[in-house]
Amino acid sequence: KAEITASLKKLRDKSAVQKQHTDAGAYNVVFVKLKDSAAIEQRVKDLNAALKSAGAPARAVTWQQAIGQLGDMAGIIRGALTGFVFFIFFVAVIIIMNTLSMAALERTAELGMMRAVGAPKRFVTVMFLIETASLAVIFGGLGILVGAVSVPVLKAMHITADNNILQLLFGGKTFAPYLGVADVMAGVIELVLVTGFASVYPIVVAQRITPLDAISRD
Repeated sequence: KAEITASLKKLRDKSAVQKQHTDAGAYNVVFVKLKDSAAIEQRVKDLNAALKSAGAPARAVTWQQAIGQLGDMAGIIRGALTGFVFFIFFVAVIIIMNTLSMAALERTAELGMMRAVGAPKRFVTVMFLIETASLAVIFGGLGILVGAVSVPVLKAMHITADNNILQLLFGGKTFAPYLGVADVMAGVIELVLVTGFASVYPIVVAQRITPLDAISRD
């Protein structure tokens, strides 16, 4: 903040000495890229305070305030896409839950025999967790790998947008997806959550199977 104030005062004094017109060589818009985008509101306040202290006829705003309704529309579209992704996760939880529950019922004889020879419910729980975790690691990891490979391929295709709606979705005239470490970690966390929620009911079904159920099934 102090450095910005000093620089603005120095520029104003230099202009006064040279007796230049205030509009000569002036900038209408100056874009500032922050290293920490999470602190954008505080940085805007600091910059406005520095501009006011230096007496500069300028005002700092966020990028969303600068573009107005277009920024609001981008936020709405992003929220809708995020909600759609969460809906897909919900459907995935239901599908995985039904599949694992059917697998537990089809193995009633096997699970009942395990219980008959002394296998506790904890053993059945651990067995289902290991099986589910193995499937999640294999196929979830494969999905993340396919996504990581697809990102540079799509970027190299230089897919362009012909209308404003597509440009808004693409974030520019060219579709340039980005996949960072934080995105991969978010995918891993979502995979763990989906797998965990989908495993609860099938484990309960498997724990309820008794040796008597195995005999009656046969």
